[in-house]
Amino acid sequence: MVPPIAVLAGLGLTLAWDTLGGLPKLRYGLSLLCVLLGVWTVVTLARLHPYEYIYYNQLAGDMAEAESEWEGDYWSSSLREASDMLEEEITSKPRHDAQGKIVPYLVAVCAENIQGTAYLDRRFSVTKNWEAADFYLSTTNMGCDNVLNGKIIGEVERMGVKLAIIKDRRDLLAHQRKPRIATKPH
Repeated sequence: MVPPIAVLAGLGLTLAWDTLGGLPKLRYGLSLLCVLLGVWTVVTLARLHPYEYIYYNQLAGDMAEAESEWEGDYWSSSLREASDMLEEEITSKPRHDAQGKIVPYLVAVCAENIQGTAYLDRRFSVTKNWEAADFYLSTTNMGCDNVLNGKIIGEVERMGVKLAIIKDRRDLLAHQRKPRIATKPH
């Protein structure tokens, strides 16, 4: 879709430029408008880096409005940054059992398990048993961040929009550890 839209936009700008040939002030205004819109977009994308793909144009509203109505980080790429934050937050060395074997912290991930496994160091192990999880990594997509309780110890945020959260679940009681149904807030 992008190449045909780019071609149509280029043709439209060329037609507008040619039409305004006898009106140099309007031609200058069109040029300035195009430059300003280009700079605006580049600045916005720089602020979102490396999550540029979550950008919606202003017709969808600001980032917070667009994120509440549309899917944002649908690739869950913010989990990489969340994993780094978790590793920085937990500064202790790996836990060991009585035999000296490493006992990793269990991490529930609301995305593909590989997205947690690939990013976390050996102190952590991704688990499918969410009730047993010591930590929870989740994007905010589709309300997934509300599925498990825990103390929020980190957030990945861009332009006022939370993309991912990290929750510490180690101090929760058994009845607080059960998953809830994900609901996307409106």
